[in-house]
Amino acid sequence: IRERTRAGLKSARARGVVLGRPVGTGRDLPVNECKDMMAEGKSIREACRALNVPLTTMRRRMKAA
Repeated sequence: IRERTRAGLKSARARGVVLGRPVGTGRDLPVNECKDMMAEGKSIREACRALNVPLTTMRRRMKAA
C-alpha cells in the first residue's frame, strides 16, 4: 500500500497538483491600515491588537503584499 500511495503522490506532484491543507483565503485584512500604524511608531503587535487581527496572519499578508 505504501508504495502505491507514494507513487500516486509523486505522479500528482509531477502533474502540478497542489497537495496539503489549503491556505485560508479568509477575510480582507487591513494591511494598509496596519502599515500606517507602524509608520506612526506602533509595533506590528500593537497594530494587530488594535485592528483585532491575528499577528501571524498579518505578517504573512504583509510579506506577500
